Amino acid sequence: MPSLPDRRRLTLRRETLNILLGVTVFGALYIGYLAYQNHRAEAYYAHLRKTDPLRYLDDVRKSEGFAAYLDKYRLLEGYTADRAQVPPFILGRWTMRKTPQRVAPGTVFSDCTDPVAFQHGQFRLNEGAKAVSYSVKYRITGQDLVMTGDGIGRLPVAMVSYGSAIDHLELRPPGETDQIYYAYRCGS
Repeated sequence: MPSLPDRRRLTLRRETLNILLGVTVFGALYIGYLAYQNHRAEAYYAHLRKTDPLRYLDDVRKSEGFAAYLDKYRLLEGYTADRAQVPPFILGRWTMRKTPQRVAPGTVFSDCTDPVAFQHGQFRLNEGAKAVSYSVKYRITGQDLVMTGDGIGRLPVAMVSYGSAIDHLELRPPGETDQIYYAYRCGS
């Protein structure tokens, strides 16, 4: 018959083994539950992608950020090849600055100094009082919007995003070789 300390040691070992077994079973069940939830989410997004692509893209942008959204948008909307239609998140006027500006997300500048405008099939560049318009086609490659057209050749525009929206654009306008300009949305 084991002595009292030996019994206590055996009891502690059994309790420890029971606890470890319980934690292992719980962990396995929890991992299985997470895998099941992941499968459900994938099925939901696959269904949403087919039935409501705009909502799918909006959900991706909000949950995974603009970079993931841009990749899926490129594939769903056909921007793997040149298109005359400008992506809606670029459409409009942008003010050009020579240095990056620290602005809050969603800031729209009230002044449009040296604006550029992205329109359907057009890229308009203002140089002081003179405005030059180029016929272009748009394509999305990685995190860049690439414009091609007569007079500009191939012009990449980097879309810099933080979170779920574009913060600013970085580009070298036609004729500029050294200076990178930073473009921010502007109002008037």
